[in-house]
Amino acid sequence: MGLTISRSKILIGFSISFCAGVAIASVLSVPRALLFVAAAILTGALMMFWSRLISSIKVLMMCAFFIMIGIFWTYASNKPDQFLSVINTTQEYEGVIVSEVDMRDTRQQFQFLPDHHQQRLLITIYTFGGREVSYGDRLRVRDKVELPENFSDFDYRAYLEKENVYAVMRSPQIQVIGGGGGNWFVRKSLALRDFLTDRLKPVIKEPELGLLRGILLGQKRALPDSIYDQFVRTGTSHIVAVSGYNVTIIIGTFLYLARYVGRRASIYIALSGIIVYTLMVGPSPSVLRASFMGALLAVSMAAGRLYRPASALCLAAAIMVAVNPKILLHDVGFQLSFLATLGIMLFVPLLQSFRAFAIIPKFLAALIAPTVSATIATLPIILLQFKTLSLVSLPANILVLPAVPIAMLFGTLALLPIIGHGLGFIAQQLLWYMLWMVSIASNFPHSQLDITITFWEFCALSFIVISLYFIFQRRKRALETSVDFMVQ
Repeated sequence: MGLTISRSKILIGFSISFCAGVAIASVLSVPRALLFVAAAILTGALMMFWSRLISSIKVLMMCAFFIMIGIFWTYASNKPDQFLSVINTTQEYEGVIVSEVDMRDTRQQFQFLPDHHQQRLLITIYTFGGREVSYGDRLRVRDKVELPENFSDFDYRAYLEKENVYAVMRSPQIQVIGGGGGNWFVRKSLALRDFLTDRLKPVIKEPELGLLRGILLGQKRALPDSIYDQFVRTGTSHIVAVSGYNVTIIIGTFLYLARYVGRRASIYIALSGIIVYTLMVGPSPSVLRASFMGALLAVSMAAGRLYRPASALCLAAAIMVAVNPKILLHDVGFQLSFLATLGIMLFVPLLQSFRAFAIIPKFLAALIAPTVSATIATLPIILLQFKTLSLVSLPANILVLPAVPIAMLFGTLALLPIIGHGLGFIAQQLLWYMLWMVSIASNFPHSQLDITITFWEFCALSFIVISLYFIFQRRKRALETSVDFMVQ
């Protein structure tokens, strides 16, 4: 008899194996003939010996099979660059804006899908007669098509390719020839967000309004660059743009309200709310991850089934990587979102077993444990990608995070007629407190250290983090064993 493995662990194993296959195919060129031979041998072995194998060996062989699926899937998803033949030549295209327009003081930037193309251009325009373009506008553009330029320590071209962007136009001649293009549901969701923004403007003043637009409506660049940089230096930038934390609050609200309309109706209300909110704030990796896990939670509650967060997290990662394999290695937002969530799942129960957490107030422990857990899990990738370490991240998050759900609540209630101004005043004060606290933390001497690590140092640091988990887990088991012995 073999070791019995639960279905949730099998799902986790298969999901991780698929992602591992995608990673292998992304960094190595594996001969396809070798892959076909290996897949044929593995498939034949599974078919001939399945009934004789113990369960653990079956799972391991299936994991190997999913690794191969990940490799094949990555190779199949790689498409030739449609703009390669016209690089450094002047071209004229008609097409549609297929992304939210990034508005700055002097420029507008957006993704543009030319007619009869599957790949996109990144277009930047400087002053356009005072007119703002928007999602779904149909344009005629003319300019030189260029390859994106990589920075010294950042593969910008690979970053854009995971968005299906393969070339750029830096300052084209542009003519708006129509509107109403793109996805109807996305267009209406963005229109809803613009409507809500206009309703908030008379109630809440800047820069507090810019912060609320970030945490509630997903408008990432609503804050001035100087204030946004303060959030970056203090390790609280995840608050400014809608992240998994913010989406979790919204999803929790939908699920709570849905409880009062019955099990069957609750799933439709919760799922509809999750979909609309995701489209409205923009489907970033952290938002998609939190939305997918929230949707699984809603389905589990409606079906009366046990919800397993670890399985949901791994399944969400596998599905997102299957949809877009390039995000696994080239989207730091995806990496940070999943690592932070995984860190919270793994380290919070272990940290709470420490005696120090038993003597501090529960509300404070509930803030410190997830923040420390997410920091431990994401530290290697933060140092590798951003080359900075915020020394004030922990206290800044502890002081700012409690205000986020309350500010989101009163910011939403500020949309109500008649009483909106009064409730908006409360939201204004909470948002002011958050900005004030971040400003103080960012001005603290040596609040941020510049640290550059190599890939091998990143691997060593990751090994230390994994070792910490097993050390903490062994300590927790030893503590539980000693407590059981004392009780007996």
